Amino acid sequence: MREEAGKKKKDLRRKKETSDKMYELMKRDIEAQFQEIIQKKRDEFAIRGLSGSGIESRAIGLIEIKKNGELEKLKLRYGKK
Repeated sequence: MREEAGKKKKDLRRKKETSDKMYELMKRDIEAQFQEIIQKKRDEFAIRGLSGSGIESRAIGLIEIKKNGELEKLKLRYGKK
């Protein structure tokens, strides 16, 4: 009985470790994707001569909001706080 419980506990621990690793990998991917989008947007505004403008700040802010939403969905999917 104890041996079976030990095996189940070990299996659950392994599954949690795998889940945690997958969460971290997906989180890094999302952050990298959005960082690339933000950099492209900043470059676009710099070319237009609007670097540091309110328009740029608003555009970057909207991208950040979308990124945060994707990260929240990921947290919910993996049961993170």
